[in-house]
Amino acid sequence: ANPKPVKTHAAEVLYKNGKREIGVVVDRVRIEQLSDFGTPAFVGDKVVASERERDGVTAAELSKATELVVDGQTYYELAYSNESSRGNN
Repeated sequence: ANPKPVKTHAAEVLYKNGKREIGVVVDRVRIEQLSDFGTPAFVGDKVVASERERDGVTAAELSKATELVVDGQTYYELAYSNESSRGNN
């Protein structure tokens, strides 16, 4: 895969399998715990709203927002789809 011209996250990886893409990004934030930012649904709505603002995106919809706790660490699993002038993602 070609590297992005500008680094936008502390860490980022994109997995592709046919038409499906799964992206994982890591960014540093100034909160004590993930729940301080909001619920999974709130965070998912923010991510999807941001996605809708991207150039060429015509629609985006949140399909899953759940909280996972693994070894005492909290994670939010978010799934969404979008449509863009570059095809469905």
